[in-house]
Amino acid sequence: MAANDDASCLTVTEAPDFYFYIAPDANLTQCESVQFSWSNKSEGHVSIIGIVPGGETFRLNAPDNNNFFNWTVNARAGTTVELIAGDDRGPGTGGSTTFVQVGDGPNGCIDDTSPSSTAGSPAGGNTGAPSPSTSSSTSGGSTPSSSQRGYVLLRISNTFLILILLTYMVAENQVTPALW
Repeated sequence: MAANDDASCLTVTEAPDFYFYIAPDANLTQCESVQFSWSNKSEGHVSIIGIVPGGETFRLNAPDNNNFFNWTVNARAGTTVELIAGDDRGPGTGGSTTFVQVGDGPNGCIDDTSPSSTAGSPAGGNTGAPSPSTSSSTSGGSTPSSSQRGYVLLRISNTFLILILLTYMVAENQVTPALW
């Protein structure tokens, strides 16, 4: 296949259409309140999508006709989450955070539905790495190191997160399957 420098099918956005902020200091602490606010450049309904690697994706819907709302962080301490803001133009139009780890705090708001990172095999199957409680032997090679297994798990979970986001966008009619 010949090389092609045509990038016309790629959309590059250098900045989000609007910005969202987390107060008081962009840290998330279990069962403590944070305030999301955003610039007046948003269009229509604003929502925040939380992506938890190895866990559940959740959505926080802002009240209509407001440019802020409060959220009691009901994610378990130690959970890693990325928050993505969007409006009627779609997810991500308000930017996103980096992955943030939820800090220790009170536990009065935690229940079985609270978002959390899950230990164990990632969604999509077994990694093929032996579990710590299982003995195994290999011939002609060596057992992957924990950092190698971690890298594989990270790559699998990132791919899974992209698939979740694309599936969500199709369900919300933000993108058509033909664009995949």
